[in-house]
Formats: sequence, C-alpha cells, structure tokens
Amino acid sequence: EWDARRSGELRPLEQAVVDHLIQQRVKLVLISTDSQGSLLLYDLRDRLEALNTRYAELLPQNATDRERAIFKERIGIEAMTEAGGATPLPAFRDEFDRIVYFLNRLGTCVNGNLCSPRVADEFFRDYAASFWSYFAGYIERERKRGQPTYALAIETYVKAPR
Repeated sequence: EWDARRSGELRPLEQAVVDHLIQQRVKLVLISTDSQGSLLLYDLRDRLEALNTRYAELLPQNATDRERAIFKERIGIEAMTEAGGATPLPAFRDEFDRIVYFLNRLGTCVNGNLCSPRVADEFFRDYAASFWSYFAGYIERERKRGQPTYALAIETYVKAPR
C-alpha cells in the first residue's frame, strides 16, 4: 500500500510483481487498510447520488428494467463530465481510474480462476455490477475512442453466468 503521492514510482513495481504472481498462478488475497480506497468509493457514491436526485423526476415510478438501465447509463456518462459533480473532473477521473484498476484486477483474478469466484462475489459482485450499470456507456465510449479493451475484465466478470 501507498498513498497517492507515491503512485508514480510504486505502481509500475506493483504491476510487475502482481503480473508475475498471476503468471505463476499464485492465488492472491488482497486486503487494504488504506483509507484512501474507502474515500474513493464515497466520492463516486456522492456524485451518483447527486445526479440521481437531480434527475429523479425523469424516471417514472413504474419504470421498466430497460428504462432504469438507460437512466443509470446516462447518469454515469454525465458523472464523467465537469457538470457531473462537485469534485473537479481531473481529480474525479483519477479516482475513477483507481476504481477501474481495482475492479479490473478483481475481474482478472476471477475470470482467470486465480481466486475464488464465491469469495469475490460475496465481497465485490454487487459493487461491480452497480458500477457497471452506471458506467458501461462511458466505458463503451472510451473503447470507441481507441481503448478497445478498456474495463473488459470488469464486463466479463459482471456478465459471467453465476
């Protein structure tokens, strides 16, 4: 673990070590005591809650699942703009990228049979599915902009039959 100030120097090292362990098929359990990780989730939650409140009247009480999915996708796309929340967009994008990084790692771990799907699902599936329901539209846009595999491990994890 490290704080955000050390990310530039330690992330490449962490990436190399984790990639090596994955290649060796070492089963990993990652636990964090870093409060920054928790704060990122609150920032994301606050941004989505504010947008849901702002546009609540646009979603009828008897909305279909499809209508709810479209509503969430539009909220997620707006969350990734300057108008999407109080946190300045560059700071929010950095936080968003850290969440994508974590969920991609989780998806890679489960999809590659490197960790227990049952345990991962118990702790993270609901969060990953909620994240995907809001940000799939934004992720698809990023893929069309030249990142064809962006968040692919998250999508595969969330859409896998259980």
